[in-house]
Amino acid sequence: MRVFRAPDRIALNPHCEQQEAWVPYGTHRREIFLVVGPRSHDLFTVSNLDASHCQGISFRLHEELARS
Repeated sequence: MRVFRAPDRIALNPHCEQQEAWVPYGTHRREIFLVVGPRSHDLFTVSNLDASHCQGISFRLHEELARS
């Protein structure tokens, strides 16, 4: 199992990335944590630690790849 942590960011002008220009990012007090480990299936679950924010979602990777 591995745990990754990254500060949240806000793109003040997200269209800059598409124009290959400098993107002015602002930081946010929240963080993103990713906990991953090996498994025998392709079910992914995304959860928010703050239960009042939103419910978690789950998806299967092979179903998402079939849509593209």
